[in-house]
Amino acid sequence: MAADRHRLTDKEVAKSVGVGTSTVYRTRKKYVEGGLKHALSERRRPGGARKLTDKEEAPVSALACTDPPSGRSRWTLELLAGEVVRLTDHDSLSKETVRRRLSENELKPWRQSMWCIPKVDGECVARMEDILDLYAEPPESKRRTRGRFGPWRGY
Repeated sequence: MAADRHRLTDKEVAKSVGVGTSTVYRTRKKYVEGGLKHALSERRRPGGARKLTDKEEAPVSALACTDPPSGRSRWTLELLAGEVVRLTDHDSLSKETVRRRLSENELKPWRQSMWCIPKVDGECVARMEDILDLYAEPPESKRRTRGRFGPWRGY
């Protein structure tokens, strides 16, 4: 390593590279343990499982677009999380989970001009579940596509 040749301290290397001293320390340690390839690689981080399934995410989005509870001017992440817990089998749900799901769907319920479902009832939820079931199906192996020379082909 160039740091060893030039006898630089971790603090000097960190400043020149623009990282923290702990990053330099860990990288140097990995280099000593296993060489350059080991120092530059990271082990896989599996991450946690998603707390909400696709079917449970749909009501969150729909609920965020409805009128807030009486006495409230808007839905908060805490209110949405509490309502989802009430409607599902979850014991708890963090406001961060709700925020991420809304963000992934590009929903911003605090904005006034947006598309919203006017009424979320059992029929609406059942239709959403049908659509999610359709999306969850594996693709057809012989999908009919429009051919170059005319009507639908694809056999």
